[in-house]
Amino acid sequence: GSDIKYNRSCENCGFNDTKIEYAPDHEWENVIYPNSTLCQYSGCYDYVIRICIRCKTEEIKSGEGHIEGDWVIEVEPGCMTDGLKSKYCQRGNELICQETIPATGHQWEACIYPSVHSCEFAGCYDMLEKMCMLCGEEVIKPGQGHIESNWVTNGVASCTEDQYSYTYCLRGGDILSEQTIKALGHKYDASGLCAVCGQAVGGGVIPDIPRDPIDFGNKFESDEE
Repeated sequence: GSDIKYNRSCENCGFNDTKIEYAPDHEWENVIYPNSTLCQYSGCYDYVIRICIRCKTEEIKSGEGHIEGDWVIEVEPGCMTDGLKSKYCQRGNELICQETIPATGHQWEACIYPSVHSCEFAGCYDMLEKMCMLCGEEVIKPGQGHIESNWVTNGVASCTEDQYSYTYCLRGGDILSEQTIKALGHKYDASGLCAVCGQAVGGGVIPDIPRDPIDFGNKFESDEE
């Protein structure tokens, strides 16, 4: 409280007196805070240390401010997503500030394929073009499909041999279509020979029938004469 000053005077006799009533001393009571590590109770902010129970006067102690710690990574940044980092007070562990960590962006690595003449590596099918080494995201290059050739025939169907035909991809060489014409089989005539290949019934080829033998005996005799 405050001192009170009284003035007394008399107009008739000229008496004049001053009386001071002094205020009593404060009756302080300390403020008890919870046992906490929060900045609110750790001296970072201004806080009341005691209160007079008579007049409710408060005694304030000035705060010392935060002690800023190092950055703490809360969320790691991704290739396409931002991260988050924070700083906390070393005295009371209160969050002081936060900042965004920019996304890193993809780190692409191109896929290398063997130098092989095959539709698998010639662009006929979808192919993995590149991959991010951080998150594993893939970029697929769409395939262009096959370029089909005309029919290719190996040999001609015979009495005993099949005929094989196929088409292939002009880009990568893979076989695309196949077909087989079965062997025609023998066609025997009345003489027992195949009219196509000349094979006799039961196998083998009958040789040509020889002509009548020439009688060289008379010729030799005439020569000797």
